[in-house]
Amino acid sequence: MKFAFEKLFLLIIISTCTLLLPLSSSAQLYAPSGSVAGVTNGTTNVGIGTPAPPSTLMIYSNTSEPSSFAIQHSPGTRFWISHSNADDIFKIGGTGSTRPSMGAINIKWGNVGIGTEPLSSKKMVVNGSVGIITSGYADLSLERTDNDSKLTLGITSNSEEGFISSKGELKFLTNLSTTPKMFITKGGDVGIGTTLPSAILNIVNNKTEPYQNSVRIDSNNPSEHWLITAQSNGKGNYSGLFAPATNNISLLLRDASKVVGAKINSNGPSYFNGGNVGIGTTSPDEMLSVNGTVHAKEVRVDLDFPAPDYVFEQDYPLMSLSETEKYIQANKHLPEVPSAKEMEQNGVKLLEMNMLLLKKVEELTLHVISLEKEVQTLKSKE
Repeated sequence: MKFAFEKLFLLIIISTCTLLLPLSSSAQLYAPSGSVAGVTNGTTNVGIGTPAPPSTLMIYSNTSEPSSFAIQHSPGTRFWISHSNADDIFKIGGTGSTRPSMGAINIKWGNVGIGTEPLSSKKMVVNGSVGIITSGYADLSLERTDNDSKLTLGITSNSEEGFISSKGELKFLTNLSTTPKMFITKGGDVGIGTTLPSAILNIVNNKTEPYQNSVRIDSNNPSEHWLITAQSNGKGNYSGLFAPATNNISLLLRDASKVVGAKINSNGPSYFNGGNVGIGTTSPDEMLSVNGTVHAKEVRVDLDFPAPDYVFEQDYPLMSLSETEKYIQANKHLPEVPSAKEMEQNGVKLLEMNMLLLKKVEELTLHVISLEKEVQTLKSKE
């Protein structure tokens, strides 16, 4: 019984699509003037309102009232199929005791409206949500036959992954603009504010406010966490912007062995531990090389060798002034002090030079003390 009803319903839908076809052939059953009559002419077609149906079943009305068909399962509501000359819309569905003005599916000149009237500019319009349900792979594709372009939105069959796929570039537009806000090339490069990204991610912004031309990352995570990370060749040496639990922001740079080579804190101590640092130079030859002037209130240097107070020890071999004179005449510089040529070639090590100058001052002090003693001795003999 169920199969027979479904078959009849399918025939009703198919036949109703031919309401306005020209009349031909003869009906086996028809209803002239409200009464049912039959003919015997070998045909199996059935006509309602016409003795000459061109299809298995045809409903014909020659009045201004819409042709309609209703199925009702008492005491349930009616299911309607109708066509009206007034709007020329074939309407399927809709429930109620009277024929609805609009069906669930509405067809006009090949265009379809679901839950709404068809539009002449669209093949199909839907008033409401659209769902695609399947047990496996599911997708919704948009294709152009003139240039073989294609856009697909779907879910993969072996996981819960959703995807958007385009045969060419992929554009994201907002506010009905034709200028893309985001653009993805065929090669996978992403441009934000540009359709010509020159890197994996290229951001271009022409806003006038200072902070609007930036990439902003806000985090409300109270525990320590990464904001931006990068690693080299999958070695796990994550580096980038790090947010400790102290509301601080840190820049961490780690080498292939995951050792922190540099850490710059927004509030707290910072350090470099990854090699020589150059300021004004790209080839630093010391832990800190500065090609320029250093301006500081004070510089404190840790000693890694004894200060020259040993000069005042009793057994210190103090060079006499006459020996010093001979050395200066021969070498043109003080003993132990580098020559001008050596300082020009090798530079001056401030710690060593300061200690050396202090040593010479202490030696000079000893000579002055000795000379004063001699002067006092001479004065006492007068």
